[in-house]
Formats: sequence, C-alpha cells, structure tokens
Amino acid sequence: MHEKLRIGVITKYAEGLYHGKLLYGIHEYVKRQNSNLFVLNTFMINRFYSDIKKVESYYPLAINNIDGWIILTEGASDDYLNIIMKTGKPVVLIGIDKGQNNCTVIKSDNISGAQNAVEHLIHHGHRKIGFLGWMGLRDMKERLEGYKNILSKNGIPYDDNLVYSTESSLPREGKAAVQYWLNNGIDFTAVFAGCDALAGGVIEELKNSGLSVPQDIAVVGYDNNTFAKNCKPGITTINQDIFDLGFTAARALFEEINKESDRAEKFLQLLTLYLENPADAAVKLLLMIIWNLQRKILK
Repeated sequence: MHEKLRIGVITKYAEGLYHGKLLYGIHEYVKRQNSNLFVLNTFMINRFYSDIKKVESYYPLAINNIDGWIILTEGASDDYLNIIMKTGKPVVLIGIDKGQNNCTVIKSDNISGAQNAVEHLIHHGHRKIGFLGWMGLRDMKERLEGYKNILSKNGIPYDDNLVYSTESSLPREGKAAVQYWLNNGIDFTAVFAGCDALAGGVIEELKNSGLSVPQDIAVVGYDNNTFAKNCKPGITTINQDIFDLGFTAARALFEEINKESDRAEKFLQLLTLYLENPADAAVKLLLMIIWNLQRKILK
C-alpha cells in the first residue's frame, strides 16, 4: 500500500460549476491513492493577500506538513505562491500561468475550443459575431485569442465594438452585454459567450428585447454545464470536462511526489464537442460513452 500523502488545495471558491467540479476531480484521484485532501478556501481571507511578513506567519503548519500542492485560479497571491514554491514541495497550477519553470501547469485548450465555436457560427453564415468574457481569467483571455484567430483566418475584420469585457462570469453580465450592443446600435447576428452562464444571460436578454434565438441571433457558449442543459432554447456549446482537468492535475502531482515525472509545464488538451442541444437524449448518450472511455484512460 502506498504511503498516505497529505495533498493541499488552495482555491478562492470551493463550490460552483467550475471550481466544484475541479475539486471533485482532484478528490476522486486523491481518494483512489488512499491519501488525504486538505482544501484551503481563500475567499474573503485577507491573510492570503496581506504583505509578505504576515503571510509567512499565518500558515507555517500547513506549509510544513503538506506533501504537495494544487493551486486553482485566483487561489493565492503571487507572494504566497512564491513562499510555497520555496519549500521545494511539488506544486501544480490550474488556470494560472506564472511562468514558473519548476512547477507543473495544467491547461485546457481554450484557443482551439474557441476557434471551433466561432468557426461553427461562421459556417452558418455569420460575420458580425460578438464576444463577451471576464478578462480577469487566463482561460477567457485565451478564448478571446481563439476568437480573434479564427476571424482573421476567415478574412473577417476584428471589431473592438463587438467585444464586451464583463466584470464576472454571472448571467447578469450576459444581459449587460446585450443591452450595451443594442443601446449603442452595434450590429451583430451572433454571439460567442466565454462561458455558458454568460450565454444564458445573453439569451434571456435577447428574448426580453423581442429577439429570438437562433432565428434572429445565434448564441454559442462554452463549458457544457447546467446552464446549457436547462436554458430554453438549449445552448449550442463547447464541451469541456472540468472533472478531468482536476483529476489530471492530481495525477500529475502524485507523479511528481513519487518521482515518476519531472517538474515541467504539462498541456492538457481537453476534448471539445459541438452540442446543438445538450438536453437531447442522443447527445446525452454520446457524452456518457465518451465520459466512460475517458474514465478508463485515466485509471
């Protein structure tokens, strides 16, 4: 039996459609290794964003007794991250790109996924395609990059007026984007939302404005979460397996702890699918088959 390890996770949020699934994937792998998982939730805990001397004094016990760390998007300040790095313990970052050469960075293929989403809209004849997303997240910046890339590839000029930077990934920001475009007379026939929650807000506000989806305005989201499944009409979306992202991060950490791999940036290219209507039974069956195949690969 393997030694029971102590795995630490630092995350700003411990629940929700993204962070909750990440933690579920991490926990599943840690459980299979008969080890313990300790989650530090840093939401509204100023000590993780205090000056360096205060940070050093708050959690010496955790730092000294954790065998390896997984740090999620916005989980810790640069100062605290640097302190953890100096301990020499293995560190895996999810959704963070600090340019660290001695830790593993797990990434999803946001650029390719975004390109697929926008190309889907272009294939249906759209050229005036809006984009919205929270630019405080690296994932969203990469999705914007994919959006720009595929427009250029298809000879469509980039229009800054069609890009709306949100203040969060909540549905209300999707509503605000539609209001901004409509109130300012910005012409658009389709929208690529950086996540399904934003897409849900976009669709609701379009309907409130007397526009139908997809007859008047086409909408594509990203993630394939409950917003895509429950929205009426169903959201065309890009499937991203967030569980696998967490599972793979935990596996990479254990490989480093057990000296089975070197510390280096690892790129996780997630499977992406077009889902015209995630509530459709045939699509659900297809996803279940793919999910089971991935489970076998990850074991």
